[in-house]
Amino acid sequence: MEVQLLGVGLREDGAFVFEIQGPPSAEGVLEQSENLRDWTDAGGVVLDTSGHASVEKQTGTTGAGRFYRVRLGP
Repeated sequence: MEVQLLGVGLREDGAFVFEIQGPPSAEGVLEQSENLRDWTDAGGVVLDTSGHASVEKQTGTTGAGRFYRVRLGP
């Protein structure tokens, strides 16, 4: 199953926001990494009946870069 990134943004409160599109009603896992090698679970993702989801994550104040990916299962 493929997920497409539709857009990204940063809100005034520091939250990182991105929109994804994929199979309708699909469920998956949001993962995060600081080095693109070691990934940790950052929460669940459920696409709506049109296959769309909006994801918001608060960014830290450490200045460290963070990467995200979505894995649909199973």
